[in-house]
Amino acid sequence: MAISSQERRDLAPSARPLPGFAGTPPFRCRFTGEKSLDVARMVREMGLIDFDEIERFLAEHPDWLFEDSAIQRTFEFADFAEALAFVNRVGEAAEAMDHHPDIDIRWNKVKLRLSTHSEGGITAKDTALAAEIDGLL
Repeated sequence: MAISSQERRDLAPSARPLPGFAGTPPFRCRFTGEKSLDVARMVREMGLIDFDEIERFLAEHPDWLFEDSAIQRTFEFADFAEALAFVNRVGEAAEAMDHHPDIDIRWNKVKLRLSTHSEGGITAKDTALAAEIDGLL
């Protein structure tokens, strides 16, 4: 599908890398060629939040990382019982919001990963739940 030069400029994502990458980022904000247009079009059409919104969220919640089209955070607790109690609080918040994170429990560590699978990336539901989770500590 051919697009105009103006649409190409409107769709082009920011050239800034996203903060919060651990090691080599899986991808950056800027894509080249048709991939850039495909990603930008997907964001516009599917209701995914844009890269500027992700950057704002990460600036306000620096313990969260952006990786592989999701936001994630690892929490550390004194022991397994405390970690499990936290996971139960997260479960209650997730049920209330009807949005559920991927949860990995390793003794005293809990890793949460948020993305909207039906949308293929990060939506406002993910950042809202992440902010709610931050308030559970």
